[in-house]
Amino acid sequence: HLVQPLDGQPFQAFKHYFRKKNNENIQWGISTIDKADFLRDIPKLRCDTFKQRTIRNAFIDRGIYPWNPSKALDILANARSPSPVLNIRDKTPSIPSSSTNSPPQTIRTLRRSIQKLDKFVNESPNLDKSFTRRLDRVFQSAIQTAELTAQLQSDISQHLERARAPNSRKSRRRIPTIGPLTVKDANRRIDTLCPVTPSYLRYMARWFSPCCRRQSKTNLQQILCFLLVIINIFQ
Repeated sequence: HLVQPLDGQPFQAFKHYFRKKNNENIQWGISTIDKADFLRDIPKLRCDTFKQRTIRNAFIDRGIYPWNPSKALDILANARSPSPVLNIRDKTPSIPSSSTNSPPQTIRTLRRSIQKLDKFVNESPNLDKSFTRRLDRVFQSAIQTAELTAQLQSDISQHLERARAPNSRKSRRRIPTIGPLTVKDANRRIDTLCPVTPSYLRYMARWFSPCCRRQSKTNLQQILCFLLVIINIFQ
């Protein structure tokens, strides 16, 4: 756009003559201009627009002839936003701490911040007394709001813990500290509980199956070992 001759004075002149011709048509009572009217009027508009003086001024204004590229480059330089000045440092600057900009998260830090602000206000004699009194009320209100919020959070957490306690089912299953019960361990536990006699084994086996009444002592011991293993699992 900046280096095209037609976009300068010729285009402005062409709009001027075209608007003038439209006004004449309206004065003569022509309400609508169709394609045929436009093609009939365009040759005369071109002759009125592209005169020798207008064409020469267009090339001079764009810096094409005589050659003067500064006319386009100066416009671009003025339209471009200025570049920021970069300060080159010898080392990487330290990251500023965000603790000074972050809001207080606890009541203790809030009290410290209020104390610092109160000290700054008291050391500034130019401040209005009414303004300092309003600041004091704001500080006290902030502390009270923080304390009420902390108390409310504590009450809510305690209430949730009490509501969650009845729903939590405690397991009564004993977790063994060693591996599974072996046959030798089961026999040893049987011997420690009571002396193993045939009558005792038959009495215990009667509670499981009638077919165990005529079994030998070894088979009955194996049955009791199996029972002890099951009891140990479900304890």
